Amino acid sequence: MAKKAAAKKPAAKKPAAKKAVKKAVKKAAPKKAAKKAVKKAAPKKAAAKKAVKKATKKAAPKKAAAKKVVKKATKKAAPKKAAAKKTVKKAVKKAAPKKAAKKAVKKATPKKAAAKKAVKKATKKAAPKKAAAKKKAPAKKSTAKKATKKKASPRRAAAKNQSAAHKKATQRGRAASTEVWGIKTCGTTRKAMKFLDGNKVPYVFKDLKTEQPPKTLLREALKGMDGYRKAFNTSGGSYKTGGWKDKVDGMNKEQVVDALSKDTMLIKRPLVRGKKGITIGFDEAAIKKAVK
Repeated sequence: MAKKAAAKKPAAKKPAAKKAVKKAVKKAAPKKAAKKAVKKAAPKKAAAKKAVKKATKKAAPKKAAAKKVVKKATKKAAPKKAAAKKTVKKAVKKAAPKKAAKKAVKKATPKKAAAKKAVKKATKKAAPKKAAAKKKAPAKKSTAKKATKKKASPRRAAAKNQSAAHKKATQRGRAASTEVWGIKTCGTTRKAMKFLDGNKVPYVFKDLKTEQPPKTLLREALKGMDGYRKAFNTSGGSYKTGGWKDKVDGMNKEQVVDALSKDTMLIKRPLVRGKKGITIGFDEAAIKKAVK
């Protein structure tokens, strides 16, 4: 009986081993399934990769084209952006002084008001002194006038007489038959005017800076002239810069007239037109003959 019992013991161990195998199989089953799934999925994965590669290849030129378009757009937009920045800067610069001026005005207004008040006070205080000074002043003024009259030089008196004669002549206007063409700042023009004033010859002054002498007057002035260089203001800037030194000798009368009428600064001053003739340049004897 003891031997039979010993033989039965290992039979009990067998189902336990079967259970263990079943458990191991159950555990291994999902791993196997996973491996199978991986094997099945492998070709799909490869196909997907190929599809991605194809799609990227197809998309590459479109991507490049898109980049080019973006670059062109940025290049076109760049000058506009720069111009916009410049306009903004200019606007800011223009606005800056106005802002500063407004601030200055705001700051200055109370000071201005205070200054006005101070001026009013000062004028009120000074008023009686001013009135007193006015009362004293007439006597001093009269003595000063007498002193200046005594000290006045004969030259000044002569100058006054000349200017008075010139004023009378200009007031007469057309009544004065003599014309003096020149420039007020020109020394020879002033000499001619002084000579005419001294001889009490009424004349009309014509400024060569603002008026152009008629061509008929210039033609008359050039009559009987041996060499037209004498009609040119050789010391003037127009003569030198225009290179007239080398041109004058080869010019005929009409060319000279055209040149002098176009640029009046080329005319030798003064040009005096009288009853009996026309003179160019300051020559007392010639002016006297032409005028009287």
